[in-house]
Parts: sequence; structure tokens; C-alpha cells
Amino acid sequence: MPLLLRKLNYRNIVLNGTFSGESVGILRRNGEIFYTMWLGFIDVGDALKIRESIPVKLSIAAYALENDIPALWVNLAEGQMVQGCFVGRGVYGVVSQGVPRIVTRSNSS
Repeated sequence: MPLLLRKLNYRNIVLNGTFSGESVGILRRNGEIFYTMWLGFIDVGDALKIRESIPVKLSIAAYALENDIPALWVNLAEGQMVQGCFVGRGVYGVVSQGVPRIVTRSNSS
């Protein structure tokens, strides 16, 4: 399972495949970031099966493909975000074949 890295001021927060009690930012349509509970990862096929899920964009700085520390981080370029799946009680990071799905932040958001 991959790892995600989010930044909060000078802190680096690692999000893994399990519920950790941490929060992660999701991009709202108005461009603001809203923080919600991190639930772990979900495969894209499973995410599509959840009727009440909402696709969102996660505010993430980097990802690593291996669940090892120290990790080999892949920094996201400006305008790139990780696909998320919001399910009401929190958000999952969406993976395809074990790799986080990278999406582009649109100009309107």
C-alpha cells in the first residue's frame, strides 16, 4: 500500500492505508480546503461501487509507493492532487493497481 504525505505548517504528516485519526484536506469547488477524517485507501473499482460516494481532490504534497520509512517520496507538481472518495464520515485515497490516482486541479477550483 502506498503512503501519502501532507504538510501542516512545518509538520510532515504521513497517511497510510489504515484509519489513523488524522485529517486530510479536500478541495471545495470554491477553491477552499476543507479538512475531514482520513479513512485509508480504496481501489478505484471499489470506489465506483459506493453509491453515495463523491469524488474529491486531496491536498497532498507527495506520495510513496512502498509502505517503508524512510520512503522514496514522489513530489506532486503544482496543480496536481490525489483523487479521493468522500463517503460522508471521511475520505479514502483512490488507488489504481496500488498507485495513487493523480488528478489535475482545474482552473475553476
